[in-house]
Amino acid sequence: MNRLYRSRQDRMLAGVCGGLGEYFNIDSSLVRLGLVLLIVFGGTGFLAYIIAWIIIPEAPYGYEDYKEKRASEPSKGPRRDEKAEDVVVEAKEEQDTHVENTESDEPSGNAHETDR
Repeated sequence: MNRLYRSRQDRMLAGVCGGLGEYFNIDSSLVRLGLVLLIVFGGTGFLAYIIAWIIIPEAPYGYEDYKEKRASEPSKGPRRDEKAEDVVVEAKEEQDTHVENTESDEPSGNAHETDR
């Protein structure tokens, strides 16, 4: 489960935008740009930043290393859509086998010899 923390590595002031970027898996520069737009046009951005600074806890030491290590580990078990792909491949192989068997069961061109 992904937790919301203020970033220790990706920070300009308190790490709020860096933490939000990590949490939502977007570039923290986009979060910073949105914050600047809120400050310039709405005026609420500064207050929101101060509140987030107080409410959002700072990431524990070593948390970024833990996340990087976890991201580099191979996933455990198949992804949900891999099973569906396997079923489609198996069905196609079965269909191809059926077509090959049907073609081999057809009589050769000598089937109409009795009509002569």
